[in-house]
Amino acid sequence: MSYNFLRSLLLLPLMALALHTGVIEAKVLLITHSYNRPDFIELQAKTFQKFLQDDYEFVVFNDAPTQKLAEQVEAACAKLGISCFRVPQSIHQQPYLPREADDDWNSPSIRTANAVQYSFDTLAFQHDGMVAIIDSDMFLIRNFSIVEYASGYDLAAVAQWRGSDGVVKYLWNGIMFFNMQTLPNKRSLNFNCGRIMGNCTDTGGFTHYYLKQNPEAKVRFMREQLDVTDGDYIVNSYEPEGRDYMTQEEVLAAIQSYEHLPWLLEQKPDDIQFFLHCTILHYRRAGNYHHKPNVYHQKKTKILHEFIERILQ
Repeated sequence: MSYNFLRSLLLLPLMALALHTGVIEAKVLLITHSYNRPDFIELQAKTFQKFLQDDYEFVVFNDAPTQKLAEQVEAACAKLGISCFRVPQSIHQQPYLPREADDDWNSPSIRTANAVQYSFDTLAFQHDGMVAIIDSDMFLIRNFSIVEYASGYDLAAVAQWRGSDGVVKYLWNGIMFFNMQTLPNKRSLNFNCGRIMGNCTDTGGFTHYYLKQNPEAKVRFMREQLDVTDGDYIVNSYEPEGRDYMTQEEVLAAIQSYEHLPWLLEQKPDDIQFFLHCTILHYRRAGNYHHKPNVYHQKKTKILHEFIERILQ
């Protein structure tokens, strides 16, 4: 069975459901993909409710790998009145997107690429307004308007690079905003991963082709991907010119301007990131693909919960 035929079979029911439920309207369609942290759904919902300045619809695509986790995600969404769409696990058992012979169909990058593409195929492409994709372990921590930030652009995202001199440039899947009313050739967006000109890319790698084939698209590349580890402020300098990082001085100023951030960093949560001038906090690696022990995530999650409680007060 070809992957195109498989996709067509999977898409029809959910597309019909989306049209029937009225989710597709001119609000910001805010999508996250939940894999193994149903506890983060409520934290995201509360921070969006407090800080997001736009009229929005929060939707969760449930890509839990087990029935138990899937039920926990569904229960979390039901409690909060959030729309929850199950990602058919069959898309991880045979190619939903084109694959090479040696690909691991359940590697984190491939699995995420499938889930993101499925959410576009079934819902996002039909939306008649702004679509925002945000990782399930990202939290809005200051007032922010997606519509205002993306005004005048077709899309906004963080740039990823692969290869010498940044020959392969693409969109990082963690946070992306798309204006579906103005985005040219939107249905050609492909969030697959794989080799491009001999370079391995992760989820979203094939958006490289979209950027190349649609030079007229107005793109805003976000500031910044800042790693914060053990209280150190690390601005990566090895990336090609064009990836727009804040300077260390700008980061320190942004942190000091928000009363809660110094407290957070005093707790030394390992391996977190900030985006959009310290407006979004990224927990990072909640899927635990780096195989940390449970105690690692227990400690880090406790810090996160305490921080969210502080900013919601």
